[in-house]
Amino acid sequence: MLTLLAVLVVHSTGDTRLLTDEVTAGLGVFGSGYSQLGTRLGDANVSPTVTGRVLFSGFTLEGGVLVVAPLVRDGSALAVTGAARVGWTGQRFTVLAGALGQWGQAASPAWQWLPTVRASVDFGPFGLTLGIFDLLGLVPAHLSFDLSLAHARFSLGWVAPIGLVGTLDLPVAERFAVRFQGFAYKLAQAEFAQATVGVVFAPGGLR
Repeated sequence: MLTLLAVLVVHSTGDTRLLTDEVTAGLGVFGSGYSQLGTRLGDANVSPTVTGRVLFSGFTLEGGVLVVAPLVRDGSALAVTGAARVGWTGQRFTVLAGALGQWGQAASPAWQWLPTVRASVDFGPFGLTLGIFDLLGLVPAHLSFDLSLAHARFSLGWVAPIGLVGTLDLPVAERFAVRFQGFAYKLAQAEFAQATVGVVFAPGGLR
């Protein structure tokens, strides 16, 4: 993590682009529920997350790690997800694509792999973001409306097939912000939700 911070500081420039270099760390609660034959089961898990992004002019590298750990001894199994995406960021758009791998303690096979894509476009007063297996694979697909306010950044979107996802960044200093993020959606007989609070560090300053 110290190496990533050093790289971010070295490569931070005044070039104005849609995304910035940043490191985020958050702690959340992830819940899942399943309904079958009149029976409803659910689990709550703690979900720490660390992500990072660095831009070399427009070339963009992004990655992160998510841990989903049970809150009780007989809860759901431990799972760890890692993701990496590469792409390009311009002044008004960004496109990132890559892969994520998840290791599950009780899964068979233990490792599962999925693609992950995120693309955003800025129209000036607002923007749009499309994500596929976004938020480290927790959200299958979403289309979000992005808005930059005077002292905050806000995003609210639809999660397919039925759900919502939202993010709110509140600056607390020139290079730091508090991030509130959450989602909830239903997929067939399963329901998933997460609420996370984190800290964002942007060495080149917040956008």
